[in-house]
Amino acid sequence: MVPLHIDQLPTSESDDIVITFHNTQGLLAHIDDVCVNSNLITSDLICLVETWLFRNDTPEILCLQHFDKPFIKSAQDNIEHTSKHNGGIAVYKKNHLQYATVEALAGSHLDHAIIVHHNVCIIGVYKPPKMLANLFIEQLNEILVHIAKYDNVIILGDFNENLLDRTKPQKICDYLQLQDFEQIISQPTTEGNSLIDHIYIKGIIKQSANAFVCPVYYSYHEVLKIIVKNGKYGIHD
Repeated sequence: MVPLHIDQLPTSESDDIVITFHNTQGLLAHIDDVCVNSNLITSDLICLVETWLFRNDTPEILCLQHFDKPFIKSAQDNIEHTSKHNGGIAVYKKNHLQYATVEALAGSHLDHAIIVHHNVCIIGVYKPPKMLANLFIEQLNEILVHIAKYDNVIILGDFNENLLDRTKPQKICDYLQLQDFEQIISQPTTEGNSLIDHIYIKGIIKQSANAFVCPVYYSYHEVLKIIVKNGKYGIHD
């Protein structure tokens, strides 16, 4: 599977499922930008991190047309409380995905969300820059144990681990590869030309998925997008 750039964007079909991930660096400040970002609002599932929200309820301004009320995990619930501008996650799912569920693992302080759609499990996650990789891996492993029954898994996240810098350890990527995941983004995902936003995938779903990076103007981070062919009604072995 070859990651695609925006100028190679494939056309999704009605049975495909489209998932986007983005570090918004403040959702309230950028909700208008989100609303006009065609790559986000045409998705079936949107996972946003670094929302910087400190309440789990949803102000009306954060609701998106044609999407259910978002699942919100506030920044105050995460493991790192030292910065006002740190953490928080929001997940939007299109109205027609009535059987898709969204949850967070009880007791976990990791910014994450677990979305289950038929027999596909999608995990959105954020690792704070100062969080030790070993601690992150320990908490991520708890999530993977929780969803172990699913063979088809996609993990999208800002891991703050630059895969283009081979001079530094890549503990998270190494760990996930040992769990049979393949990392499918190969180009920079930030204005700083670092690759810290990753997509990991495992299962037969790999055969029908394409991923690409989509530039945006309002964040240091680009949008990640993955299209799973015939994913709307589940993946069949």
